[in-house]
Amino acid sequence: CFTMAESFRAEKSHTRRHLAQYTHLEGELVFIDFSELLEHIEDLVCESLKAALDIPEAKDHMKALHHDFEMPKRPFRRLKYEEAIKWLNDNKVLLEEEVEDTNVETPSTGQEDSKRMKKVSRPFRFGDDIPEAQERKMVDTMNEPIFLTHFPMELKSFYSRQCREDPRVS
Repeated sequence: CFTMAESFRAEKSHTRRHLAQYTHLEGELVFIDFSELLEHIEDLVCESLKAALDIPEAKDHMKALHHDFEMPKRPFRRLKYEEAIKWLNDNKVLLEEEVEDTNVETPSTGQEDSKRMKKVSRPFRFGDDIPEAQERKMVDTMNEPIFLTHFPMELKSFYSRQCREDPRVS
């Protein structure tokens, strides 16, 4: 069973990856576990690519846009959020964030300006969101499709199911 529908995303988004309007395919699969769901998504991606590349015009477009494209190899890597945080830290990919710079004085008044911000870099900690640039660095370095799973519950939507083995994650 599936639905293909137009969607509108009403919540605020801070990345280029979240479109305000899009068409999505929503499938429903019953009586499967999470591992089977990932296998199904893997099949959907690979079979869709194969079908598209069987069309000569589509294959030509793919070669023009991505001349060294190779079909993804199965199985896709499964990487838990905590493993991703460890990989980022082990590979010196730091979290960049803006923090309030309380040491800056306003030239005209000589008073501290609490609205001035500065950028700092630090290692990732459990619970940090992984920004697009750092995720892209990890994926580009690994150079393979990755299912990034088991995110902290506070980073997920209210309807995300809590993991039985680790209640901190979904």
